[in-house]
Amino acid sequence: MQCIRFCLSFGKSASDIDGLRIKHVGRHFAAGLAMAASGMPDRQREIRDDSMDGKGFPPDTAADGDGLERTWLKKLVGYHLRMAHLALYRDFVAAMSDFDLTQKQLAALELIATNPGASQVEIANALSMDRATMMGMVKRLLGRDLIERRASEIDRRRQEIRLSALGEETLNTVHGIIDRHEERFLSVISEHEREELIRLLRRLYERGGGT
Repeated sequence: MQCIRFCLSFGKSASDIDGLRIKHVGRHFAAGLAMAASGMPDRQREIRDDSMDGKGFPPDTAADGDGLERTWLKKLVGYHLRMAHLALYRDFVAAMSDFDLTQKQLAALELIATNPGASQVEIANALSMDRATMMGMVKRLLGRDLIERRASEIDRRRQEIRLSALGEETLNTVHGIIDRHEERFLSVISEHEREELIRLLRRLYERGGGT
């Protein structure tokens, strides 16, 4: 199911994704949000990947729909993953309002930080992003002086990506904000329940061909 591929990655420890070292990304960000959106501008497509909603921001799930019959929907795992994602995304947007960073941009910055010198292709593969969307993201991050791109000293044909000084400063600040965002969002479940949720979600998305 499409929603299962999102997987709500809350894992606490560092892990390997497609050969890249990943730390905070495993806690907070999904690696599998790419959607085919032919003809959609890069920025709009990237936001859509984050929100999984064509309007660029999830609808308010608590508004105007509580009285609708949805007995069958409530039996579906994908439906509940979708609702959980929307709630998580809305809280993420509120927490990150001062930084204007999408979930995927933040995940990319974390991968770049923990894998200095990784190529654009490697980062895109780790985040299940198509080439056009990744190029647009890199262009925006370069334009904001959050990353630097340079030719490899070993292979001049290879373009390596690294965080700039501003990117490092921004990411360090954001880590604390995201930690608090996640703790607040997950405060309704216990530590044991959180670990069990992670375990079950990983089983589902790994079976479905996820990272």
